[in-house]
Amino acid sequence: MQQATLEQWRQLYKEADELKKKKPWTIFEDIDLIAVQLEGKREPYFCSIMGRQGNCPGITMYYGMDGYSDLCMIMDSYQYSAPTTYIMGDITCMTCYYGDVSEIEPEQRKLIQDLGLNYQGANDWTYFYSFEPRYVPVTLNRDEVVQCRKIMEVLNKVVDMVMEDQEYLPDFENGELLMAGWDSDQEGEEPSLTIYPLPVPNTLPRFPTIKVEDSVLEEFKGYERTDMELVMDLNYLFTPIDDPDYDRPINPLLVLAYDLKEDFILAGDVLTLDHDEMETVVSIFFHIIEKYGIPKKLYARNPRILIGMEYLCEQLQIEIVNDPLQELDDIYQDIQQTI
Repeated sequence: MQQATLEQWRQLYKEADELKKKKPWTIFEDIDLIAVQLEGKREPYFCSIMGRQGNCPGITMYYGMDGYSDLCMIMDSYQYSAPTTYIMGDITCMTCYYGDVSEIEPEQRKLIQDLGLNYQGANDWTYFYSFEPRYVPVTLNRDEVVQCRKIMEVLNKVVDMVMEDQEYLPDFENGELLMAGWDSDQEGEEPSLTIYPLPVPNTLPRFPTIKVEDSVLEEFKGYERTDMELVMDLNYLFTPIDDPDYDRPINPLLVLAYDLKEDFILAGDVLTLDHDEMETVVSIFFHIIEKYGIPKKLYARNPRILIGMEYLCEQLQIEIVNDPLQELDDIYQDIQQTI
């Protein structure tokens, strides 16, 4: 992973700190999207400005429709009970935070010192993270620093234009976003920024429903029915595991099966990077039926499981329950301490 030069970081911090002074969260909600089209990029970056409620100000930047799907998952997470650790562990984005010194890793604190920057107090310290599924968040690499600086430059100009004339603002509440991109019609002319409203794009379903062959279902329909209340969960542990084969520390993803009535762990597996989450979930699910019989209920809080298991549970007449499953939190803490 190539590291950015100190000068590249300096340019990024300059744009980010200028944006912080303008407090864009006083204009935009975090669900008010700004799509930034950069030259040379096939798709825009979808940007969300956080901090309207007075806490955790910052900017998140998601590239293309895959990134937009990640953003929609965060916005729709209220429909489910998935923990923040799963939601934030399963997205790809760049993030600029304006936070406290206690939140900053030593590597980024040293960078701030090397740049000669001085921050004071709460929500003043500027720092950055890169998120990618199956890995813990890390400092931006060189390409990300360059792209983030370009995005921040556009966002600064967007905020200036909107502060001067709020007619530029789209109808966010009725499904519009603000599109921004450089326009250079005449050769040799300095490009100008154009902003205009667009409808928010539609997204394909993020979580597919799992189906198996009818012959497999018929076999499992023959197993004895029980009063078991089965819990299945997917969650990231955020316990970094360094592997020399990868540029980033791995974020362990755990699949867990738990008997709610008996307070007993039935199965657990830390997935490797080449393991498919739902293949593992379905494999454990069928193994439990073979060993214990068909459960009465399946409790889950993870949308990937709740949606993915709909068809199988319908066919096997198992009730699916969306539940916060706070009982699992202590289990995960114990597992984290052993890794």
